[in-house]
Amino acid sequence: MTQPSFPQDREFTRVPVLMSTTLTSDTNQVSNGHIHDICARGVLYAGDPALPEDTLVKIEIFPQGRTEGFVVRARGRIERCTAFGHGVEFLEIDAESWEHLQKIIYLHADDPDRVRHEFEQHHGLRKKRDAG
Repeated sequence: MTQPSFPQDREFTRVPVLMSTTLTSDTNQVSNGHIHDICARGVLYAGDPALPEDTLVKIEIFPQGRTEGFVVRARGRIERCTAFGHGVEFLEIDAESWEHLQKIIYLHADDPDRVRHEFEQHHGLRKKRDAG
């Protein structure tokens, strides 16, 4: 099976994945679905019910399924809505989830060296020069 090609004109490499995911809005509306791709800045999410742009959410990503393994947890915002799903931007992510997120991206990346370089240039979600 050929994996889709994604344009890489981004700060972080985006990789295709298929993982169970739950979004919970600040008003406790829950949307269950899955992510199509992931990068250090966010995900492309498809699920029901659809949530509007600019909604603040808690996101839980279950790389190995909902019943086993670790969970990546973050706070985010729905950046855009398209026919393919919701673009969710990460706003906050704890250290353990950040480590798991990096491992997921390395595992699925076509060019792990490029990904490693991208992470070395950043302090979490910010460039090292901006991190203070």
